[in-house]
Amino acid sequence: LKDAPKLKASGAAAADLKAAAIFEQMKARLSPDMVKKVNAIFQWNITKDGKVAGTWTADLKNGTGSVYGGAAKEKAGCTLTISDDDLVQLVAGKLDAMKA
Repeated sequence: LKDAPKLKASGAAAADLKAAAIFEQMKARLSPDMVKKVNAIFQWNITKDGKVAGTWTADLKNGTGSVYGGAAKEKAGCTLTISDDDLVQLVAGKLDAMKA
């Protein structure tokens, strides 16, 4: 991933979020097959200290898919708001998704 372009998320503190690395990994793992199977757009609002500090979108509906910083360009079918720390714990398998 060192050669991959860095994602820019909306929000002043977005660059300081641990979630940025997670979205970089998501972008690297996109595939046309994934887009075909999922067929949805997800918007992630990442919070820090109770306020939204960054927003990313995973478009797994259009073209070959994309992950980008900022709000969804088309209406998201699912919007998730989660703290930066909880997202890291969730992805690491240390937090139950039903409790996040």
